[in-house]
Amino acid sequence: STLYPLLMRKGTGLVVQVTRPSSSRFVFPWGFIYDIPLYSDREPQFCSIVENWDDRSPLFTDTPHQCPTGKHAPNTLCPFGFWGFRHSIEQLSRTDKPPTPIAAPADFTMVMAETQYEVDRDLLKVHAKDLAGILKRTFPGAHLDEGLDLASIKALLGQDTPLVYFYCHGERPKYGSSDTILGVGNREILSSKDFNGWVTEWYDYGEGRLIWDKVRPLIFINACHSIDINPDSLVTYLDAFIGTGHASGVIGTEVRVDQTLAMEAAKEFFESFLGGASIGEALHKMQADFLRSGNLFGLAYTPYCWSDLTLKKM
Repeated sequence: STLYPLLMRKGTGLVVQVTRPSSSRFVFPWGFIYDIPLYSDREPQFCSIVENWDDRSPLFTDTPHQCPTGKHAPNTLCPFGFWGFRHSIEQLSRTDKPPTPIAAPADFTMVMAETQYEVDRDLLKVHAKDLAGILKRTFPGAHLDEGLDLASIKALLGQDTPLVYFYCHGERPKYGSSDTILGVGNREILSSKDFNGWVTEWYDYGEGRLIWDKVRPLIFINACHSIDINPDSLVTYLDAFIGTGHASGVIGTEVRVDQTLAMEAAKEFFESFLGGASIGEALHKMQADFLRSGNLFGLAYTPYCWSDLTLKKM
């Protein structure tokens, strides 16, 4: 009851901080909140930039946090009515150590954990090559390592790495289950319980080796095609990657996304983030780039971390 009036007084481009209770698996899609009042007794009017759009020219220029036409009257449909386009939303999870800028050694490895089924493998190879090129341009000594099956993914995750990128599927562990797990490799699965077990194994059988200790990574989960990653399931991965693994944060899709659009979104995000932008800035630029062409797709990505988290060269 007090948050909305405060946001209206403060304006746009704000940081909305949401803390997730550790005892709850409920996730609310804050970026999808639409706060321009709509009435049921009359047809809404479109914002003029939408009404006059020719489907070819950009809707707007730059990367604004508010509609270029200004504040709207009630009963108006405008993409900037969504919080996700006007503000940076950071959803925080419990951790025993507050995250600092992610430390990136000069010769670090970026891990790309991939699925190998029900995707266009040629497009996936091009996508990995594009990301490797972006990485080399910003961190010449770094390299991209691809995990193409569960065993190689496990080996790659068992090291200190600042960036982990999952290009995977959402799968049901069994018919009728409401849970969703990550589908990688050739129809292999990686559950949050599996990862928790790996952390214990690395510590108990690796002479007390802690992963992600000095370098606490950002985890980007692009769950494409198949069954979507639902919010409840994403929470279990937050608890595993952030709570158990002490990652700095997780960016995830809570709906099913198209392969081509998902690749474009990840490419744009990493280009900005590796170039020095914060997570909030990189996500906003990616969202604005999609919106400029009339696509709301960017709202599908939710950050579970501090919006001002950056990658810092050691």
